[in-house]
Amino acid sequence: MNRLLALTLILATITLTSGCSTILERVTYSEENRGQLNYYPATQFDIFTIKSGGGLYCSPGPGTLIVVPLSIIDLPISLVTDTIMLPADIARKNKIDKQKQNEATHKEQGSVPK
Repeated sequence: MNRLLALTLILATITLTSGCSTILERVTYSEENRGQLNYYPATQFDIFTIKSGGGLYCSPGPGTLIVVPLSIIDLPISLVTDTIMLPADIARKNKIDKQKQNEATHKEQGSVPK
């Protein structure tokens, strides 16, 4: 019975935390906050978290025992979802680049974009 409970808790944890970086990077942090839009943002965030021993979540210490393993679990899931989201990321980046180009053109001409 204990084995079944442990397996259920592990599977529930993996299921509930999977895709965490994908959602965090696409919803919480906008391009304006970062100044640019990167491709594969959730994968990059997971790698940063693993390399830094907790990243933005915690300083190295006891929290690392939770955050780093969850990031390792999330990494392959983030890689797959980032690949699926790549066409949308490219379209969004093109839209942002076009807006910046229009703003720069209007600024040079002294007019205000609508």
